[in-house]
Amino acid sequence: MGQVVDEQGRVYGTEGLRVVDASIMPSMTSGNLNAPTIMLAEKIADVMIGAEPLPPQTEVGHWQPENWQTRQRENDPVRNLS
Repeated sequence: MGQVVDEQGRVYGTEGLRVVDASIMPSMTSGNLNAPTIMLAEKIADVMIGAEPLPPQTEVGHWQPENWQTRQRENDPVRNLS
């Protein structure tokens, strides 16, 4: 199966046309396509305006409250199953 676009979203055989959507992904993700499609559009937009790509992020931090084990259940309703 031949490719329709190059790595910059340019359509082969057509000048001045780019396609940026989930259909140009080389393989489909197994989850929701929204975030990968937005990422793809942002990357190709950066290529179009000549922006330098961001460096790879090796460490991603996250916030977690100290009492996360008890806090998540402190307001759960008590149900009477009888």
